[in-house]
Amino acid sequence: MNFQKFINTYIFLGVILSVCLAKFFWGWIDIGYVKEFEIPSEYSKFKYNPINETIRYVIFISLPLIVYLICIKIFRGKEIKQIKEIFFYDNSKTFYVTKNNLLALYFLIFLALILLDFLSINLPSHSIDIFHEGQWLTAANNYLIKGGYWTDSYITRGLFSEILSPLIGFEIFDILSIGSSRFSLLLSILVFKIFLIIFIYKLTTIQRMTENFKILFFVLISLIALYMASFNVGILSYRELPLIIFLILLIPIISNEKMVILYCFLIGTMSTISMLWGIDRGAYLNLTLASLILFLIIKKDFRKSSWIIIGIIVGWILFYTIIGPEEFKSFLYNTKEIYQTQDWIHGFIHPEPFSSDQHSSRATKILLILILSGLLIINLNFFKYKNISNESKILLIFIFIISVVMYKTALSRSDGPHIRSVTGLPLLLLCIITLNLIFDFILKNEKYLKIFQNITNFRNVISLMLISFSIFVFFIFNLNFKNIISFESRVKNYVNLGDEFFLSENQNLLIKRYNDLTIKDECVLIFTYEAAIPYLLKKPSCNKYYFVHTIGSKENQNLFIKSVENRKPNFILLGGEYINPIDIGPEPHEMLPIIYNFLLKNYQLNENVLHWSIYKLKLS
Repeated sequence: MNFQKFINTYIFLGVILSVCLAKFFWGWIDIGYVKEFEIPSEYSKFKYNPINETIRYVIFISLPLIVYLICIKIFRGKEIKQIKEIFFYDNSKTFYVTKNNLLALYFLIFLALILLDFLSINLPSHSIDIFHEGQWLTAANNYLIKGGYWTDSYITRGLFSEILSPLIGFEIFDILSIGSSRFSLLLSILVFKIFLIIFIYKLTTIQRMTENFKILFFVLISLIALYMASFNVGILSYRELPLIIFLILLIPIISNEKMVILYCFLIGTMSTISMLWGIDRGAYLNLTLASLILFLIIKKDFRKSSWIIIGIIVGWILFYTIIGPEEFKSFLYNTKEIYQTQDWIHGFIHPEPFSSDQHSSRATKILLILILSGLLIINLNFFKYKNISNESKILLIFIFIISVVMYKTALSRSDGPHIRSVTGLPLLLLCIITLNLIFDFILKNEKYLKIFQNITNFRNVISLMLISFSIFVFFIFNLNFKNIISFESRVKNYVNLGDEFFLSENQNLLIKRYNDLTIKDECVLIFTYEAAIPYLLKKPSCNKYYFVHTIGSKENQNLFIKSVENRKPNFILLGGEYINPIDIGPEPHEMLPIIYNFLLKNYQLNENVLHWSIYKLKLS
């Protein structure tokens, strides 16, 4: 026993030392600056190559895991399972999923409470975020007037986020408004929370536990997950919906359920669907999908891997057929440009772990959570835990893969909100692993198992259900029955609120004056970060680059100029109140000098309206 403790201590010290070594390498790694896109940003200011971020991150995460694997191989080699035992387990002999009516009842209760919580919400009445909300309001408005997707809008987040989401409200209420757009967002969060509960339910069914343990597992994980995914600003975002659907489809694949081929085909189609949902989330899902195919090939499960690949191919062919060659070409160009330039446009240098750098504390916590989760998953898979199913172990690996690749969001823009946005899934993963380990400990120790069994007879399970229901209602959800009753009338009034309700006095003044000037114009041209202006004027943008912040490259700047030369709009709007160099970088004239010089050459100041400048086309 003493010898085992001695060995474990050495392994622990080895992991700690590797983390220290990874921190040392963080500052040491510095690939030279490449003047590729000449985009003014923090990277160009400090002559910093964003590739450094990825390399540093990979080393920081992987080094402790590699050291741990080496240590357990050297010191505990006789105890650990062989790689083939992990990949080539026979999932037909692990355990059988039994029907659990009480678990199903809990699932239905949680679904009902999610719906009631949605009906209870106070509809957001804050002033418009003319930068971010303008991103999708103007894109949706462009589509309704001009009918194009990528041909008429430079989509930086994804087709759903920027066009389809606001159109949900339009289809329901027959109006595109700030209120209907925000209601669409709330609907997206509702759908995400429903799928989140479905995932937790499916996750619970593959646990090798007694019925009472499964109920407790489901309740605890659901409470944690729904707390993270609030209708306000949760750390589990609705933008992770395709990733959660991927995990839901993955469960029957790894547990070899009936109709597994259908699930393989469907998970393959997620390759396309995820890219339409969000360009970043699509990349994360496709990387995870590739790892799944590789896992199945290693496992020699060619039937499943083949049907996943067929699903991928069919999904992309259908996408191409539906939107046509012109839109598909614009989609490819759009996506390529975003992948190549966005880090350079809005990237912040990632804080060094365990340092005094801004946001270092938050980033370090998430990195350590990822490392800890990775270490525990290695333990679960290489050592024998008879009360944790193989299916559950494999699923945790893929949740870990998603969590690791998702951190790219924080690497690309290392400010507080973006680092926070990738916290949810790693935290949920750690909670799932921890609860698995706790329940495994109880189940394999008769003393603790008897105590648990004594307090989990049928009557006490019913009591537990009622207690957890009360906690859920009063502490997790803030149910407002007055709001529930008046939900329909509140929503109708909300979506029909005029835009002026959400605008400041200055913004209303600008819109009135700019509308008077451009009343005969068919489109609106802006060179300001206030992307909502075309929507507020109820006109399409004169070109696809209404979201000026993301134009970036010389090629895009030249395309902007070419579109202006072709259409020759009479007016263009510059300046504005949305000037925050700390958050979004340099102002447009600094970020896009080619466009700015062209505008100065071809347009002249017409008038100033408070913080805005309206320029007019010069007479030839």
